[in-house]
Amino acid sequence: MGFLKKIFAKQEVKTQNETKPKNEDRVENQEKIQATVEMFYERLKNTSQKPITYFTLEKDKPALFDCKIGGAYYIPEHETLPIDQIEKSPLYLLAQINFSQFKAPEGFPTSGLLQIFISGDDDLYGCDFDDPRSQKRWAIRYYESIPNQPVSNRIFQPKAHKETMLPFPLDCEYRLQPHEHFQTITINDYRFKDYFTQSCQDLLKEDQHTIFDLDDVIYDNLCDRLETFASQIGGYPCFTQYDPREYMKDNPCDILLFQLDTVEDIMWGDSGVANFFISEQDLKNKDFTNVVYNWDCM
Repeated sequence: MGFLKKIFAKQEVKTQNETKPKNEDRVENQEKIQATVEMFYERLKNTSQKPITYFTLEKDKPALFDCKIGGAYYIPEHETLPIDQIEKSPLYLLAQINFSQFKAPEGFPTSGLLQIFISGDDDLYGCDFDDPRSQKRWAIRYYESIPNQPVSNRIFQPKAHKETMLPFPLDCEYRLQPHEHFQTITINDYRFKDYFTQSCQDLLKEDQHTIFDLDDVIYDNLCDRLETFASQIGGYPCFTQYDPREYMKDNPCDILLFQLDTVEDIMWGDSGVANFFISEQDLKNKDFTNVVYNWDCM
């Protein structure tokens, strides 16, 4: 028995000695991958990072003029009720941003109320993918000032019917809690290729020219590092499909005015995300008539 124990002990030592270098190689290789990924990420961060405001959804009931999702909304007396121009039915409040409640990224208003409305009578929630600037079935309003005491008959909340289709339950209402942060360009932003070429060309090997030429494992890890899904204003958008602005070369609307991700009981199709884009000049002029509305899902 003692003889067999010695044999098995020698075999066990041999096995340990054989696997140890392999484990060390694996760890070393993983460390090299991570170092390479961080090298690319840091370069992109240094050249593309922007300030953003992202929002967490709080369940405590928001006030009428708070930053919020859903619920009742106020329309001044001189304004008409936002309606679905096809069905002639009232639109529902998707989101409201009160710029006086937080410090928005540079270029955004410092005060005033932004309201985004969508249709509840359309399975695309009012979005026209052929003409994403058309506000026939959705609307956006901006008011420079907010009344201290709103007139009660100017507060609206359309009732649902059995065919109502929204990305959230009609009784859904969340207060949006703003947070200041920074964001590096996302990988499916239509400008990413140019950012990568300009920022990382000297980091590529001789046979590599674009991000798609990277080793698969490095590419996958870098994609994970750059993927950011959030409800936010400013910064860079996320998509589950592709960036539609790539095909809007005349006026791509480079500013992310607002983005609402699938979160809590808000669901865009199959775990999708909605984006609203505006041009820098239109934002400066507080002109919200040419905003691009898009949403996609898995």
